[in-house]
Amino acid sequence: MSQRTLAVCSWSMRPADAGQLVERVTQSGVTAVQLALVPLVDAPKMWGESVTRLRDAGIHIESGMFAPRGEDYSSIPRIRDTGGLRADALWQENQALAVKVARVARDIGLSLVTFHAGFIPHDAGDPLRACMLDRLRVVTDLFAAEGVEFGHPPLVAPSLEGRVQPRIEGIAGHLGPGQPFPDADHVGVVVFTAQP
Repeated sequence: MSQRTLAVCSWSMRPADAGQLVERVTQSGVTAVQLALVPLVDAPKMWGESVTRLRDAGIHIESGMFAPRGEDYSSIPRIRDTGGLRADALWQENQALAVKVARVARDIGLSLVTFHAGFIPHDAGDPLRACMLDRLRVVTDLFAAEGVEFGHPPLVAPSLEGRVQPRIEGIAGHLGPGQPFPDADHVGVVVFTAQP
C-alpha cells in the first residue's frame, strides 16, 4: 500500500450493492478503499461493476481483501477456531477461492491483497503451527503465481516468532514501506513473499 494513504474497508460500509458502496465511501470523505474481493468472485453480476464505479467516482482501490470461507468473528475462541486458514474442513475450498481472488486482483490491477491468516501458535513444536505456516506458504504461492503480493494485517503478526523476521521457515515477511513493527501507535501490513 502507498505510505500514508487512508482507505476505508469496503465491507465496513455494509453496502447492499456497488452503487451504495460508492455512495457510502464518498460520504465518508475518504478517497481510497480496500475492496473485499470475495463478493466479486461469488456474485459478479452484483459486484462486478464496483471496480468501474469506484474508479469513475475518483475512489482509488488501494488493495484487496481475501476472506476465507467459514470465518466466525463472534468471539475470540471462535476466531481462534475458524479465523483465516484454520478450518480443516474448508482448506481445499479456501485454496480454490484464493486462486479465484488472486486472479480477480490481477485482472483489476491490484498489487496487494491482505487477509487474516488466523491464529498461529507461538510454540515451534505445536503441530498446528506447522500446519498454519504450510497453508500460509501455499496461499502465498497461489497469489504470487498471479503476480499479486499477499499480506496480513499486523495485529496477529506477533505470533510469527514475536516479531516479523526477514525469513520465517520459507516465508519472507516485511512491513509496508517505511513502517516500524506495528503496535497501538503504528499501522502496517505484513507482506508474505514466496521463497524459492
